[in-house]
Amino acid sequence: MADITHGTWIKDGKAVDAVYQSGVKVYGRNLYVDTENFDNPDVWNSFSSWSKTSDKYEGLTVMKGSQNWNGLGQTIQTKKGETYTFSSYARYESGTGQSNIYFRATNSLTNTNIGAVSVSLTDTWQRVSGTVTVTDDGPLYARIERTSDNTNTLLVAGLKLEKGATATPYSIAPEDILN
Repeated sequence: MADITHGTWIKDGKAVDAVYQSGVKVYGRNLYVDTENFDNPDVWNSFSSWSKTSDKYEGLTVMKGSQNWNGLGQTIQTKKGETYTFSSYARYESGTGQSNIYFRATNSLTNTNIGAVSVSLTDTWQRVSGTVTVTDDGPLYARIERTSDNTNTLLVAGLKLEKGATATPYSIAPEDILN
C-alpha cells in the first residue's frame, strides 16, 4: 500500500510515478524539485528575474515576476515521443491579460520552442496547465511567463511538471520528502 506524504505518493520508500482511480489519473509525480518554498535558486532557470515574496497560497511560497519572458522553470531530460504537462497556480497582482506556458527543447545547437499555451489570467488565483509531446531526445524547459505586450506583475506558486497529458493536483517532488 502506498502512503501519501505532503500530497506525494510513496511506496516502500520510493516515489510512485502515477496513481489511477477507476482508470482516471489522479496523481502524477512532480518532476520539479524545490517547488514548495523556492529555497534552492540553483535548480531554477531565470530565478534572478523573479522575487520570492513573503506571501503564501495554499501554503506554498509565491514568486513574483515583472519582466518580459524569463519564465520560472527547470530543465529535465526527456525522450522523443514522451508527453509532459506543466501546471501552476497563477494570477496577476492586478488587472487581466494573457500569459504563456512555453515548452523549450534545448541542446548545444538549438533552443527551440516546441509548444506554447496561452492562458487568461486575472487577479484571482487559478490553476493553469499546458501539455506538449517532445519531438527529440534531450533537455526540456517548461515554464509560465509574462509576454512583451503585458505589463501585469505575474504571481506563481506550486509549479509542477509531470509525465502524461493530464494535469493532476499539485504535489511536492518525492525528492523533497525522501531527502
